[in-house]
Amino acid sequence: MAAALLAAIVAGVAAVLIGWLTNRLPHPAWLTRNRTIALIAAAVLVGALIAVLPNVHFGDDRLQAEEKLIGQLSPGLTFARVKQLLDGQEPDRKANVRDGFIAQFEREWEFVQTVVDAGGATISIGIVAKTDKFRVDHIGGWDGPFGRTIADYEKDAPPLTGLLSFCGASRGEYMEVVDTANVPHVNDFESVAFGNMGRGAFHCADLGSPAQCVPESSASYDLAACLKATRWDDPAARRFRETTPVWAFVVTAPQKHLTPEMLQLPDELGR
Repeated sequence: MAAALLAAIVAGVAAVLIGWLTNRLPHPAWLTRNRTIALIAAAVLVGALIAVLPNVHFGDDRLQAEEKLIGQLSPGLTFARVKQLLDGQEPDRKANVRDGFIAQFEREWEFVQTVVDAGGATISIGIVAKTDKFRVDHIGGWDGPFGRTIADYEKDAPPLTGLLSFCGASRGEYMEVVDTANVPHVNDFESVAFGNMGRGAFHCADLGSPAQCVPESSASYDLAACLKATRWDDPAARRFRETTPVWAFVVTAPQKHLTPEMLQLPDELGR
């Protein structure tokens, strides 16, 4: 609809300009006949459409509506409310975990994954994009990461507390962890992980050796030393983060720590 309106505006302006020039300049009589004017107007409209249509992405309105809907999801909502927001959709995949279950909803442009506790409340919301066109303004209390690289989003996030990655035969996973469940005044005590969960471009060779720096409960845990040992900030790893877009984002409910089931790959859920 927006493209049609733009084309009409362009055609209208062009027609007015042509009409003004015709009246101002000497011209043959046939140029102002009704049939000629109609043909000129039609030609201008066709030209405007040809110029505008290559830049039109049909379905954008539906995509924007989906992005707005996903922005309403927030960990802590009841599972019933999440299903209601997703147009009453039932989970496509489901798996039991301790004290609850994981549910996955496959949507046109993304996966929605949520971990639900025994009381029926969602304690995490995970979004895994299926296309790089997918955007969302915010998820929980955090700005949307999609359309940004891992390194770019890293700049605006609180300091990392963990790093999860592995490379398999055909896909890999890389998630940077920010666990703020015990940090006052940081995004309402929510924790997040961002990176890639088996979707989008991911080149293991660019990352070098897979890094595993998972925070432990022990107060002696030294993330900085672990990151250094895994060569997390070597030039190759830095280049990997600077060129790899965020395809996955997981946010927890307030005062909930990230757990492995929250970061489960979409294709492996329920296996």
